[in-house]
Amino acid sequence: FIISGAFIIKATKHPTRYLIVCALIMNIFCMISTVTSIGLTIAELSVFNTVSYRNYGQAKLGREVSRILLVFYPLEFAVALTYSINCCLLLVSVIYSLTNQEMLISCKHTL
Repeated sequence: FIISGAFIIKATKHPTRYLIVCALIMNIFCMISTVTSIGLTIAELSVFNTVSYRNYGQAKLGREVSRILLVFYPLEFAVALTYSINCCLLLVSVIYSLTNQEMLISCKHTL
């Protein structure tokens, strides 16, 4: 998520087609990893029921951390989805502005 954020900041300051595509790919990777994390956390919480008394405190703490993370995974997914949508819109605007500039240059050459 940190690398994805760095690509988004760089693409926002200097929008090039390459940086926007890299930011979009990183956001899609973040969404895939979030969905995978949700599945693994649910599997951990539902499958591993028995806990030995020797490490009961650590196991209970680990389960509580997993429950807290399970609450924040949809937020991470929503943020990555929002940035992906905005990257797509930015990519379309960059491509559209480039085609308009090419059209203006070709019109100037014909005049």
